[in-house]
Amino acid sequence: MQRTPKIKTTRGISLVEMLVAVAIIAMLVGIVYPSISDSRKMSRDLDRVKALNDLEGALALYYLDHKQYPSTVPNVPAASFGSSLSGFFYNKADSSGQCVTGSSGKFSGGSSGTFTADYLAFDNSSSVGFLEELYDGGYITNPYWKDPTIPAQTDPFNCRYVTRRDEDNDAQGGRTDNVQHYLLHCNLEERADLEANDGGKNSTVYEIISPGAPWICICGTDGQASGSSCAQY
Repeated sequence: MQRTPKIKTTRGISLVEMLVAVAIIAMLVGIVYPSISDSRKMSRDLDRVKALNDLEGALALYYLDHKQYPSTVPNVPAASFGSSLSGFFYNKADSSGQCVTGSSGKFSGGSSGTFTADYLAFDNSSSVGFLEELYDGGYITNPYWKDPTIPAQTDPFNCRYVTRRDEDNDAQGGRTDNVQHYLLHCNLEERADLEANDGGKNSTVYEIISPGAPWICICGTDGQASGSSCAQY
């Protein structure tokens, strides 16, 4: 007697099973992706902190050799300086490091938080500026200071090297190139603990100030508040 061979049938995936699988995948992505994103932010923060700490060491060596810090834009006329410090707000600090509030704390005579190139100068993480002088002198090995996110000038994550304009190089204004004060600062994405324990006056900004008497404060959360509200942080 001839047997009829059995035909195996393959059961397909039902719509319900497919939807369940998609939901599980979406849930896993929702769990894993934030963790990866946070890790990337913390990695960028460590890059920022390392860059500022390395620059602090380079600036100290530069000062030992030259008895001054590098200008923001060496040997360039005044027009090449930043025309304002838009995006960040600064007030003066008294000899004890306290932020000076009110009109007496302003670097300019204009409205609160308004600064012109006559008072402060700066380079940021989107420019070269003072890095060129450090690099040419062999104090650093990389002539660029690029933030991991490549921020615009007014971006909160734009790191800065700030100096007093009356000490900075100004070929047009006739000022002496004799920088004795600087401020390095960066905002961090995740590591608020590093911002709060850097020895600076603003617990929401990672900041390094030149040795000696304090001279400047960054105002408000992430340095983004008006100069009139600058206070001890």
